[in-house]
Amino acid sequence: TMNSKVEGDQLEPDSTLRSPFIETSHGVGNDGGMEYGLLSTERGMGDSGGLAVAIAVEEEDNTFIPAAIQYDPDSKPPIFKNRRFRLYGLAGILLLVIIVVGVSIAISKNVSGKSKRSQQVSVGASGEPTFPPTMAPTTGREGEGLLGEFAKISSTEQLSDPNSAQYKAAQWIQFDDPQNLALDAVNLLQRYALVVAYFSLQENGPWVVCGIEDNSHTDPSLCTGRKRVYTGDVDDPNDQNIYENIDDENKWLSAESECWWFGVYCGDDMTVVIIEIVDNNLVGQLPEELAALTFLEDFRVYWNGISGTIPHWLANYRQLSDIELHYNKFTGEIPDGLYEREDFERINVGGNMLTGTISTKIGKLAKLKGLFVMENMMTGTIP
Repeated sequence: TMNSKVEGDQLEPDSTLRSPFIETSHGVGNDGGMEYGLLSTERGMGDSGGLAVAIAVEEEDNTFIPAAIQYDPDSKPPIFKNRRFRLYGLAGILLLVIIVVGVSIAISKNVSGKSKRSQQVSVGASGEPTFPPTMAPTTGREGEGLLGEFAKISSTEQLSDPNSAQYKAAQWIQFDDPQNLALDAVNLLQRYALVVAYFSLQENGPWVVCGIEDNSHTDPSLCTGRKRVYTGDVDDPNDQNIYENIDDENKWLSAESECWWFGVYCGDDMTVVIIEIVDNNLVGQLPEELAALTFLEDFRVYWNGISGTIPHWLANYRQLSDIELHYNKFTGEIPDGLYEREDFERINVGGNMLTGTISTKIGKLAKLKGLFVMENMMTGTIP
């Protein structure tokens, strides 16, 4: 019941009572009790208790709102979630790993094989390198490919004989040549032919200068060449030959182009045009592989110990004009083919052991400026 004054049958409100009120600021009750939904009695409710008050509750921004998704019976899961795709992917990765490992092992064996091959090359008592007795090719480059190229100018018997210059040259090109020439290299046969000549002309041991054994220079690929500038009297031991040093020449069988080897000169197209190796202990026979140097113009190898007959293939050089073979150990006759060439300007074969006569065909040498045949065993009359 409410406190009131009763007068008669009427109830009069007590003037001391006030209606409940709420003070708000921006929609929030100022009274601390408002957060619980109650109005404090101190605001005029007396002792009769508080009235419940409705308070607006703010919703959180991340309230989950369920949504319906339309199901598509034809849809497929992403390909990376496909079981078959993952199996194929795993198989592909395993195959790639196997290939990488296989290639790595093959490369390792190849490098190891070449290293062992190089270690097997030694210098014999004569000073020239010695090689293992078999070719044992291990790669396409080291097998039939290169040998097939060499067989164009050398016989298969020579290439199979461990004691032949051709075999040694093929071994060096395949396993030891720093240039590692490809099968289609334009200078492959040119380089091979010169290496064959090098090994062919070492029957009396290493060359005096610029052979592979030459250690006259601090750089292992260089040598100090020489040139005879005065020829002494062979009958006077006190009258010695005089030589002039040529610094910083490239040794034979060095990493440089064969055009830079001592005594070898090339034209602008890097083909050999001059060979001039004089008084350098070249002993042996000229190999037929030199015929592959088709652009040779001057061939000078005098004052050496070269033996055998004068090669008939010298007449095949279409540009050869100067042949100087004097003071060697050539035997036999002057090949008829040399008399057939009109372009020869000088032929010097003096100081050998040649026999026979001077052919009447010499008249065909229209450009000839000098023919030297002194100190031989030739007979007959001069045409």
